[in-house]
Amino acid sequence: MRVPPPPPLSPDDATKRFDLEPPSLDVVPKGKDDPDALSAALETVLQDCRRTGTTAVIAHTDYHAARLVEVAESMNMAIPRDLALIAYDDELADSARVPLTALTAPRLEVGRTALALLLERLDPPGVTQRCVTSSCCPGSRSASPVDAARPARVAGG
Repeated sequence: MRVPPPPPLSPDDATKRFDLEPPSLDVVPKGKDDPDALSAALETVLQDCRRTGTTAVIAHTDYHAARLVEVAESMNMAIPRDLALIAYDDELADSARVPLTALTAPRLEVGRTALALLLERLDPPGVTQRCVTSSCCPGSRSASPVDAARPARVAGG
């Protein structure tokens, strides 16, 4: 008999369990309409990474992650040698200057669940509320193992 894995820890619970400082969250502009503003924001994120000794960044979207690679290179930082980078989206990950490690959401599963919830709402015997969680599938290119005791920084927009 197969034992199911334990439920995932919330970010707050994981931070407490592993005695880590809470990660910072930097919101950056989307950037497609103003690439200079995005570059400036990403440069600030990377400067903060250097200053704090941050070793990993999670970027949403692939576009932000790909731009982060370009800005890092202009600052003489190498991905993944100097900074591990994980993208969330996996739409453009293979076309970045450094092929990105990307998390892929199970879009078909999310769509089916959304449709099922919508149909439940259209024919409700009572009010139903449900929280749905799902797993992501990582690849492995721009992230390398890092010391878990060092802080992580999240960048996204």
